[in-house]
Amino acid sequence: MAGATVGRQPVLLLLLPVVVLFVGSCRALEVQPAHVVAEPLQQGQPAHDAAAAAAASAGALPEELYPTSDMFVGDDSTVDELALLQQLTTQQKLAAVQQLVQWLLANQAEVNVAAAEAGPGAGLGLFAARDVAKGEVLLSLPTDLAFSRKAQGVMDFVLDYALDVADPHSPRALMWATLPHPHELRHLLNFPTAYLPLLQHPQLEDWIGRGLHHDLSMFYRLHADTLAAAGLSYVHLVHVMGLLGTRIFNKPEADGTSSTFYALPLLDMANHDNACPHFNRFEPCAFDSSRECVYFTAGAEVAAGNEVCFYYGHLLPDRALLEYGYLPQQQQQQQQGVLQLSGIDRHDADFESHPLPRLVAEPQPFAGRTAAEVAARIEELQQLSAVLVAGDADAANIAAQGPAQGDEAGAFLQQLLAWRLQRQQAVAAETQRLQTQLLQIS
Repeated sequence: MAGATVGRQPVLLLLLPVVVLFVGSCRALEVQPAHVVAEPLQQGQPAHDAAAAAAASAGALPEELYPTSDMFVGDDSTVDELALLQQLTTQQKLAAVQQLVQWLLANQAEVNVAAAEAGPGAGLGLFAARDVAKGEVLLSLPTDLAFSRKAQGVMDFVLDYALDVADPHSPRALMWATLPHPHELRHLLNFPTAYLPLLQHPQLEDWIGRGLHHDLSMFYRLHADTLAAAGLSYVHLVHVMGLLGTRIFNKPEADGTSSTFYALPLLDMANHDNACPHFNRFEPCAFDSSRECVYFTAGAEVAAGNEVCFYYGHLLPDRALLEYGYLPQQQQQQQQGVLQLSGIDRHDADFESHPLPRLVAEPQPFAGRTAAEVAARIEELQQLSAVLVAGDADAANIAAQGPAQGDEAGAFLQQLLAWRLQRQQAVAAETQRLQTQLLQIS
């Protein structure tokens, strides 16, 4: 039976994407394979009992590593409240991941990957624990281990997800213990307002600065009693939305009107690469056809110690930075002979339809049919270039004021400034390409 493919989807907030940042591109890194042994799940044994048994056999996590309701209590809707959520050291988080892996193995998962730091400021990523050939399974999971809901909209999933993360007795506590702290996330809902002028796009600035929070606050007010009973404030809901952005997998159902949304343990740590060949499929489990498994399969050979990527859809520079918190390496783009325009600067940008649309493949460059069309596009790009250059003085003033609240280390500010430079260079490169084309067709 052919398995259904599954994509990692941005969370749609009332048809608008609210997607986590801080997901880096794939990089090679030497890591040691994880050597994990766990007892198999006994017949009829509930999954959460198996988790407890696995933890007991290997030494349970310290109490402070498990999410508790105290981590989600707070009435103040300021950024400072985020500090109430527990932040783990890298070693503590890796210990939590190790416990999660043991639970997965105890429940008939196949794990040929290991978690490790993906690079400075990039958080954790997945790496091959051994040499994996093309077509081999990198990771397989029975989907009944995941947190999942069939829904007509992702916001139906959001409420249940938030309540489960906040539940200290959730059978998925081992999974939730590996989630990133708010200070480790950069996403549209916690974009520092002081940085908005760096975007030099009034509609995008207004959408990020006001529109998204307006929509989410409406959702919070609608479910305020339920969320408050679980100790979840608006700030915690913002954190949950950030978590969902890079941690939700969507499988469209046959009825064409609904999807099943999954929070898949361990697999949600895989970082994006536009050229990533690996893929997911849903099909009956090999060990029990009555259960469903998701098989994360190598689309190319992966040497032990190399990072294992996942394809989120083609990311242009603006969407990669604003929704996932990283800027594609300019050096890689130059090696490929292209500096990609940001989506907001493309000829086919349609902000009214979607500010930062999801692309399933690399978009085609502008190809005018007549000299007049090419000349008109060149004029648009030259005007855009002049506007961007004119904004350099304001950008320098923002940089001189130093990092904004929520970006105390200044890492995101530096990324935004680097994106501004890349944006101008990409506009210049596209202008030059079209000028050459104009000479050829004139």
